[in-house]
Amino acid sequence: MKVLHKILAFLRDLLRQGLSPEKIALCLALGLAISTVPISFGLGTALCTAAAVVFRLNLPAIQAANWASAPLQVILFIPYMRAGEFLTRAKPLPLSIAQISAMFRADFWGSLARLWGSILRATLGWAVIAPLEVLLIYVILVPLLRMIPALPRQQPASGGSVPATDSAPENDA
Repeated sequence: MKVLHKILAFLRDLLRQGLSPEKIALCLALGLAISTVPISFGLGTALCTAAAVVFRLNLPAIQAANWASAPLQVILFIPYMRAGEFLTRAKPLPLSIAQISAMFRADFWGSLARLWGSILRATLGWAVIAPLEVLLIYVILVPLLRMIPALPRQQPASGGSVPATDSAPENDA
């Protein structure tokens, strides 16, 4: 019974954590970036869960961002592939999203084998661009989310985390 109680407490805490504007902005930015990794094929859910646990982010928020932005994986594949081709100085593959989609519908495994190099280059492009995307989305969202009065302004320090320091000088008068 103690094990079940601990599991339920862990899940409850997972749902409640990461509700500050900064944490929600990070959830949304990471969820979007992770959902667009070219080789994920469903791995995004696991990666978002890991990010939520490691960074103490709100699990439903990061998963919602991941799932809502999943169509971007297809849309951003070509730009990521072009970035990877540029970085590796590979000859650009003359394919469109429509052509790639048709290839995969016709023969998924055969297309995967034929496009493996392009998928890896797209992943390299994603690895270079995604951190910039996360930073840009975060910087844009934090001020917008701070305007929502219902969101807490600061996450309470817990357990082993480093406590926040107040830099404002105290007035003794």
